[in-house]
This record gives sequence, C-alpha cells and structure tokens, in this order.
Amino acid sequence: MNKQIVTARELAQILNKHEQTIYRWARISAIPSHKLQGALFFDLKEIEDKIKKRDRRNLAHIGVGLCN
Repeated sequence: MNKQIVTARELAQILNKHEQTIYRWARISAIPSHKLQGALFFDLKEIEDKIKKRDRRNLAHIGVGLCN
C-alpha cells in the first residue's frame, strides 16, 4: 500500500485553497489529518475518501442515486 502524505501547503495547492483554510478544516475535523512532532500531515487517500463520502451524502440529500 503506497500512501501519499502531503503537508498543508501541498494540500492547499492540490485543492486550490488557501493554506489557512486547510489548517482550519483540520482543526474542525472537516478533513482527516495527522500530527507528527507538531506538524500536520495529510494522507491524500483519506482526503479523497472524505470528499467522496461527503459527495454521496449531498447527492442522497437531494434524491440523486450514484451509479457505482
């Protein structure tokens, strides 16, 4: 299993968001994060899973089913 771990700055670039937004999302547990020696790191697979789960919930809320 190959995990891709990124910093808040790298995740901000990937998601096209401000770095402080990433820290805020991590602080309120909107996205999964891991702390190592005081620094936050993010597993891209966990972030992707969280986004997919949120999208499914939003689609179910408006009555749209998923194909897969």
